[in-house]
Amino acid sequence: MRASPSRQPGVTLIELIVVMVLIGILAVVAIPPIQAALRARSVVASGVQAVDELRYAAERIARELRQVRWVENAGLDLQLLSAGATSSAGICFNRIGSSPQEALVPVVIGTQSGQVMLDYLACNLSPTRSLLPPASSVSFSYGTFAAADGARLPLSTADTEFRTKLRYIDITVARTVEAGTYSHTTSVLLRDAVWGH
Repeated sequence: MRASPSRQPGVTLIELIVVMVLIGILAVVAIPPIQAALRARSVVASGVQAVDELRYAAERIARELRQVRWVENAGLDLQLLSAGATSSAGICFNRIGSSPQEALVPVVIGTQSGQVMLDYLACNLSPTRSLLPPASSVSFSYGTFAAADGARLPLSTADTEFRTKLRYIDITVARTVEAGTYSHTTSVLLRDAVWGH
């Protein structure tokens, strides 16, 4: 009687095909959740970056506005650009220098070509320094305080005493990214004849 041949170790073609089919099924099932997780991470990261950029821009603008020069008998040394009833899309002003010897510094802030710009130029020149990336905007709302109780009151830009009555500016910066539109508002208390020269 002949002995039966012993089986050689290895993988048959059928076993290899079954394993490949199983790997393919797992890949089809697992790839969409992984892609969704990576996309969600990207959206969250772009939103966080946009919020950081907005916070930085608002603080930079606020720092400049806190130094607006007060002119005796004329009020704050500023001009509004593209003004509405109680707001504007831009502002131009002279701020005091960092030392008594430093001359006044002209500052212009506004939205140009779909991005927020801040530059140290006279009002009749267009700013060239970008403060925020494209798809961003800035707006300014103006107000004063009620004499009786100190409540915040909107101030009309058409008021003949606008520059002397103005006490605060609300800065709103906005930016659109893939996750949506984000905005940040900061309120700046301005110098006046009582505490600033």
